[in-house]
Amino acid sequence: MFEKILVNLEFVRASARLLETSESGRVVVAVGDAQRVAHVVRGYLVHATSNLPKDRIGDMLVAERRLDPALLAPIAAEAARLGLLFGDLLIIDGLLTPEELAGFLERQALARFERTLLMKGAVRVEPPLATRPTTRRSIAALVVDLFREKVPFEAAEALVLERLRASIFRAPRLAHVREARLTPPELEVCKQLERGDAFQKVFDTLEPERAEFQPKVRFLGALEALGLLG
Repeated sequence: MFEKILVNLEFVRASARLLETSESGRVVVAVGDAQRVAHVVRGYLVHATSNLPKDRIGDMLVAERRLDPALLAPIAAEAARLGLLFGDLLIIDGLLTPEELAGFLERQALARFERTLLMKGAVRVEPPLATRPTTRRSIAALVVDLFREKVPFEAAEALVLERLRASIFRAPRLAHVREARLTPPELEVCKQLERGDAFQKVFDTLEPERAEFQPKVRFLGALEALGLLG
Protein backbone atom coordinates (compact mmCIF):
# COMPACT_ATOMS: atom_id res chain seq x y z
CA MET A 1 0.00 0.00 0.00
CA PHE A 2 1.28 3.47 -0.82
CA GLU A 3 2.34 5.62 2.10
CA LYS A 4 0.51 8.76 0.93
CA ILE A 5 -2.87 7.09 0.53
CA LEU A 6 -3.60 6.99 4.30
CA VAL A 7 -7.01 5.40 3.71
CA ASN A 8 -7.85 1.78 4.46
CA LEU A 9 -8.78 0.90 0.88
CA GLU A 10 -9.56 -2.70 1.76
CA PHE A 11 -12.18 -1.49 4.25
CA VAL A 12 -13.71 0.98 1.79
CA ARG A 13 -13.88 -1.55 -1.03
CA ALA A 14 -15.24 -4.34 1.15
CA SER A 15 -18.01 -1.96 2.25
CA ALA A 16 -18.58 -0.79 -1.35
CA ARG A 17 -18.97 -4.39 -2.56
CA LEU A 18 -21.87 -4.80 -0.15
CA LEU A 19 -23.43 -1.71 -1.70
CA GLU A 20 -22.88 -2.94 -5.25
CA THR A 21 -24.42 -6.34 -4.50
CA SER A 22 -27.11 -5.04 -2.09
CA GLU A 23 -25.85 -7.50 0.51
CA SER A 24 -25.43 -7.17 4.26
CA GLY A 25 -22.54 -7.85 6.60
CA ARG A 26 -20.19 -6.54 9.24
CA VAL A 27 -16.96 -5.03 7.92
CA VAL A 28 -14.37 -5.36 10.67
CA VAL A 29 -11.02 -3.57 10.97
CA ALA A 30 -8.79 -4.94 13.71
CA VAL A 31 -5.38 -4.00 15.08
CA GLY A 32 -4.44 -6.37 17.88
CA ASP A 33 -7.33 -6.31 20.35
CA ALA A 34 -8.67 -3.00 19.04
CA GLN A 35 -11.46 -3.20 16.49
CA ARG A 36 -14.10 -1.11 14.81
CA VAL A 37 -17.05 -2.59 12.93
CA ALA A 38 -19.31 -1.08 10.26
CA HIS A 39 -22.72 -2.75 10.19
CA VAL A 40 -23.92 -2.61 6.60
CA VAL A 41 -27.41 -3.62 5.45
CA ARG A 42 -27.96 -3.83 1.69
CA GLY A 43 -25.11 -1.40 1.14
CA TYR A 44 -26.15 1.15 3.76
CA LEU A 45 -24.37 1.89 7.00
CA VAL A 46 -26.92 1.37 9.78
CA HIS A 47 -24.66 1.19 12.81
CA ALA A 48 -21.00 1.14 13.86
CA THR A 49 -19.44 -0.45 16.91
CA SER A 50 -16.04 -0.13 18.53
CA ASN A 51 -14.16 -1.37 21.58
CA LEU A 52 -11.95 1.73 21.72
CA PRO A 53 -12.70 3.90 24.78
CA LYS A 54 -12.52 7.17 22.82
CA ASP A 55 -15.41 6.01 20.62
CA ARG A 56 -17.89 5.68 23.51
CA ILE A 57 -21.02 7.84 23.62
CA GLY A 58 -20.19 8.96 27.17
CA ASP A 59 -16.85 10.38 26.10
CA MET A 60 -18.57 12.25 23.25
CA LEU A 61 -21.07 13.78 25.67
CA VAL A 62 -18.30 14.81 28.07
CA ALA A 63 -16.29 16.36 25.22
CA GLU A 64 -19.34 18.40 24.19
CA ARG A 65 -20.07 19.40 27.80
CA ARG A 66 -23.40 17.61 27.83
CA LEU A 67 -22.32 15.33 30.68
CA ASP A 68 -20.28 16.01 33.81
CA PRO A 69 -17.10 13.87 33.65
CA ALA A 70 -17.68 12.91 37.29
CA LEU A 71 -20.96 11.21 36.30
CA LEU A 72 -19.46 9.05 33.55
CA ALA A 73 -18.29 6.11 35.64
CA PRO A 74 -21.28 6.03 38.06
CA ILE A 75 -23.81 6.09 35.20
CA ALA A 76 -21.92 3.36 33.33
CA ALA A 77 -21.83 1.20 36.47
CA GLU A 78 -25.53 1.75 37.19
CA ALA A 79 -26.46 0.95 33.58
CA ALA A 80 -24.48 -2.29 33.78
CA ARG A 81 -26.14 -3.18 37.11
CA LEU A 82 -29.62 -2.64 35.68
CA GLY A 83 -28.86 -4.31 32.36
CA LEU A 84 -29.50 -1.09 30.44
CA LEU A 85 -27.64 0.66 27.68
CA PHE A 86 -25.73 3.74 28.81
CA GLY A 87 -27.78 6.06 26.60
CA ASP A 88 -31.10 4.59 27.74
CA LEU A 89 -30.22 5.33 31.35
CA LEU A 90 -29.46 8.92 30.37
CA ILE A 91 -33.04 9.21 29.10
CA ILE A 92 -34.45 7.60 32.25
CA ASP A 93 -32.46 9.99 34.42
CA GLY A 94 -33.66 12.97 32.38
CA LEU A 95 -30.18 13.90 31.17
CA LEU A 96 -31.09 13.54 27.49
CA THR A 97 -34.34 13.44 25.52
CA PRO A 98 -34.93 10.47 23.21
CA GLU A 99 -34.45 12.80 20.23
CA GLU A 100 -31.15 14.10 21.58
CA LEU A 101 -29.88 10.58 22.19
CA ALA A 102 -30.83 9.53 18.66
CA GLY A 103 -28.87 12.46 17.28
CA PHE A 104 -25.79 11.64 19.34
CA LEU A 105 -25.96 7.96 18.40
CA GLU A 106 -26.09 8.80 14.69
CA ARG A 107 -23.13 11.13 15.02
CA GLN A 108 -21.28 8.45 16.99
CA ALA A 109 -21.89 5.90 14.21
CA LEU A 110 -20.68 8.31 11.53
CA ALA A 111 -17.59 9.27 13.56
CA ARG A 112 -16.75 5.60 14.05
CA PHE A 113 -17.11 4.96 10.31
CA GLU A 114 -14.76 7.87 9.59
CA ARG A 115 -12.18 6.58 12.06
CA THR A 116 -12.48 3.09 10.62
CA LEU A 117 -11.83 4.41 7.12
CA LEU A 118 -8.60 5.99 8.36
CA MET A 119 -7.61 3.03 10.57
CA LYS A 120 -4.80 0.79 9.43
CA GLY A 121 -5.53 -2.83 10.22
CA ALA A 122 -6.66 -6.21 8.96
CA VAL A 123 -10.07 -6.26 7.30
CA ARG A 124 -12.60 -9.04 7.28
CA VAL A 125 -16.28 -9.30 6.38
CA GLU A 126 -18.51 -11.28 8.73
CA PRO A 127 -22.20 -12.23 8.52
CA PRO A 128 -24.64 -9.59 9.74
CA LEU A 129 -25.99 -9.58 13.27
CA ALA A 130 -29.22 -8.08 14.56
CA THR A 131 -28.43 -4.55 15.66
CA ARG A 132 -30.21 -1.37 16.65
CA PRO A 133 -30.04 1.00 13.65
CA THR A 134 -28.68 4.43 14.51
CA THR A 135 -28.30 5.82 10.97
CA ARG A 136 -28.94 4.95 7.32
CA ARG A 137 -26.31 6.26 4.92
CA SER A 138 -25.18 4.92 1.56
CA ILE A 139 -21.58 3.71 1.76
CA ALA A 140 -20.79 5.57 -1.48
CA ALA A 141 -22.29 8.82 -0.22
CA LEU A 142 -20.42 8.49 3.08
CA VAL A 143 -17.08 7.99 1.35
CA VAL A 144 -17.67 10.96 -0.96
CA ASP A 145 -18.55 13.12 2.07
CA LEU A 146 -15.41 12.06 3.93
CA PHE A 147 -13.16 12.70 0.94
CA ARG A 148 -14.53 16.24 0.73
CA GLU A 149 -13.40 17.32 4.17
CA LYS A 150 -11.79 14.62 6.32
CA VAL A 151 -9.42 12.70 4.05
CA PRO A 152 -6.16 14.61 3.38
CA PHE A 153 -5.94 16.01 -0.14
CA GLU A 154 -2.62 14.20 -0.62
CA ALA A 155 -4.40 10.87 -0.07
CA ALA A 156 -7.01 11.63 -2.74
CA GLU A 157 -4.33 12.85 -5.14
CA ALA A 158 -2.24 9.70 -4.59
CA LEU A 159 -5.22 7.52 -5.46
CA VAL A 160 -5.92 9.47 -8.65
CA LEU A 161 -2.29 9.31 -9.76
CA GLU A 162 -2.18 5.59 -9.07
CA ARG A 163 -5.23 5.07 -11.31
CA LEU A 164 -3.51 7.07 -14.06
CA ARG A 165 -0.40 4.88 -13.77
CA ALA A 166 -2.50 1.73 -13.96
CA SER A 167 -3.87 2.78 -17.37
CA ILE A 168 -6.98 0.67 -16.74
CA PHE A 169 -10.37 2.32 -16.54
CA ARG A 170 -14.01 1.29 -16.67
CA ALA A 171 -17.05 3.52 -16.89
CA PRO A 172 -18.35 3.80 -13.33
CA ARG A 173 -21.89 3.23 -12.09
CA LEU A 174 -22.63 6.42 -10.19
CA ALA A 175 -26.25 6.04 -9.07
CA HIS A 176 -25.35 5.46 -5.40
CA VAL A 177 -22.71 8.20 -5.49
CA ARG A 178 -25.38 10.74 -6.40
CA GLU A 179 -26.99 10.19 -2.99
CA ALA A 180 -24.19 12.39 -1.63
CA ARG A 181 -25.90 15.53 -3.04
CA LEU A 182 -23.04 16.31 -5.36
CA THR A 183 -21.57 19.77 -5.76
CA PRO A 184 -21.35 21.43 -9.21
CA PRO A 185 -17.68 20.40 -9.73
CA GLU A 186 -18.53 16.80 -8.76
CA LEU A 187 -21.55 16.78 -11.07
CA GLU A 188 -19.35 17.98 -13.92
CA VAL A 189 -16.98 15.05 -13.35
CA CYS A 190 -19.96 12.67 -13.25
CA LYS A 191 -21.22 13.95 -16.58
CA GLN A 192 -17.80 13.50 -18.17
CA LEU A 193 -17.48 9.94 -16.90
CA GLU A 194 -21.06 8.96 -17.74
CA ARG A 195 -20.74 10.13 -21.33
CA GLY A 196 -17.72 7.85 -21.70
CA ASP A 197 -14.78 10.26 -21.47
CA ALA A 198 -11.53 8.40 -20.74
CA PHE A 199 -10.14 8.91 -17.26
CA GLN A 200 -6.96 10.45 -18.67
CA LYS A 201 -9.07 12.96 -20.60
CA VAL A 202 -11.07 13.84 -17.48
CA PHE A 203 -7.85 14.35 -15.52
CA ASP A 204 -6.29 16.43 -18.30
CA THR A 205 -9.18 18.91 -18.10
CA LEU A 206 -8.32 19.71 -14.48
CA GLU A 207 -6.59 23.06 -14.00
CA PRO A 208 -4.62 23.35 -10.72
CA GLU A 209 -5.03 27.11 -10.58
CA ARG A 210 -8.84 26.92 -10.62
CA ALA A 211 -10.97 26.71 -7.45
CA GLU A 212 -12.64 23.46 -8.52
CA PHE A 213 -9.33 21.60 -8.92
CA GLN A 214 -9.14 20.20 -5.39
CA PRO A 215 -12.86 19.32 -5.14
CA LYS A 216 -12.63 17.41 -8.42
CA VAL A 217 -9.48 15.55 -7.39
CA ARG A 218 -11.05 14.69 -4.05
CA PHE A 219 -14.14 13.35 -5.82
CA LEU A 220 -12.08 11.25 -8.23
CA GLY A 221 -10.12 9.96 -5.24
CA ALA A 222 -13.36 8.90 -3.59
CA LEU A 223 -14.48 7.07 -6.74
CA GLU A 224 -11.13 5.27 -6.89
CA ALA A 225 -11.29 4.37 -3.20
CA LEU A 226 -14.73 2.86 -3.83
CA GLY A 227 -13.28 0.77 -6.64
CA LEU A 228 -15.52 2.42 -9.23
CA LEU A 229 -12.84 3.47 -11.71
CA GLY A 230 -11.10 0.20 -12.47
